[in-house]
Amino acid sequence: MLVQALLVLGSMLTALAIGVDASLYLMQRYQLQHALLDTVRLHTRTHMQPDAFAKDLKAQLKRMHLPLPLGWPHSWHAEQISPNDKDFQRFRDPHLEKQLQWPYLAINNDYQAQQHQQNPGSATLSERNIFTANTLQLEFYYAYRPYNPVVRTLFQGLESWARHSYTQQLLKQGLLPIKIHISHPYASHPIAWPSQVELPYYRRKQTTTAASSQPSADAHLIPPLLSTPPVRNDKDKIHRPSNKGTDSVDYETSDDTDLINWDIGPDQGGLQNNWSDADQITMPDNALGCDHPACCGDLAGQQ
Repeated sequence: MLVQALLVLGSMLTALAIGVDASLYLMQRYQLQHALLDTVRLHTRTHMQPDAFAKDLKAQLKRMHLPLPLGWPHSWHAEQISPNDKDFQRFRDPHLEKQLQWPYLAINNDYQAQQHQQNPGSATLSERNIFTANTLQLEFYYAYRPYNPVVRTLFQGLESWARHSYTQQLLKQGLLPIKIHISHPYASHPIAWPSQVELPYYRRKQTTTAASSQPSADAHLIPPLLSTPPVRNDKDKIHRPSNKGTDSVDYETSDDTDLINWDIGPDQGGLQNNWSDADQITMPDNALGCDHPACCGDLAGQQ
């Protein structure tokens, strides 16, 4: 009887410890969602510069007292799914790039509906367009250290099941990844920042495969295509590369993925094919302006 009682007591304590770990995991994921969303909201207004993003994210994590099991910055890993390298090649704006202070590719965030009319791309739902290129999609991983040593030992045996390299690294050390997928529209011009060795922030490499037959999440952002593109003067054109290809991203599925979608699309009802050769778009003084006065505040004076 004593042995049976000890076994029952041990099982109950183990179940209690696992339940406490599960509760702490969910609480940290909830806090991380808020810290990440607040940081992304701020930096999509200022071109999403990785080092500035990491600095403010660190301040948010410190304010919420979230632990860093592997120290800074090894406790997190961020992959930018959109805009990707092909987006920057296809939708770059050389005229805008000359007026910014950074020597990197840039996508124009202004007048996206008019840009889409000039470069609509394919009619397929999976085709990338100017709206998706101006939407940040981030896949974010964060390390969670279970308090129960038995749970940590169990996770170490799951390393071979993980497909992502960062997840494998965490499981090897008995840690569990918190994975969050966040989507938020830019309020400034996206810029192709180069990778920095000291920060785990990367643009995910794209693979060229057959286009998926599944409708994309941003299919509702594509306005009706015009039967005849508007004819404009050369000086009024917003130049874009004409290469048209299909992009396919291999997304990693996970049960602990959180979707925080903040999709903003154009007013499709306002598009009319009533332009003529003599029509011109009147740009306001701050047409190239953004919410970051340090880089774009003086653009209006240069026009």
